[in-house]
Amino acid sequence: FSQSRYKPASYIPATAVGITYDPASGEFTFEYEGVYSLAITLNITASSANQYVYLYAQKNVGAGWVNTANSGKSYELKNGVTVQFTTPQSVYRAAGEKTRYYIYSNGTTSSLVTNTLPGVSPTVYVPAIRIQYAGG
Repeated sequence: FSQSRYKPASYIPATAVGITYDPASGEFTFEYEGVYSLAITLNITASSANQYVYLYAQKNVGAGWVNTANSGKSYELKNGVTVQFTTPQSVYRAAGEKTRYYIYSNGTTSSLVTNTLPGVSPTVYVPAIRIQYAGG
């Protein structure tokens, strides 16, 4: 998949005071300054060898979008194997800061996939992308 900003088709917000998400733009806005726990989880499959997934953040504190230093992550994918790649971290967010994420691969044979857990009713999903914040 090509480089694109994360904008999920559906969004189920957790109870978060002071964090809003705009599904049209893919932007998180932080009302309060603080250090947040962040976990980004990707469920991804490669159908050829030598595939990598990359992600990074951009922030806007009022002067326009800039790449967030040291936010880059990369992960090597194994051919034919679906993996769940998680990047836990602590991040500082300024009051009023907007953050968005770019997620992409080095080729066209990788796919973000949503799976279901077998034998569970009602259905339980393993989402293609999950971004979780806590704290602040």
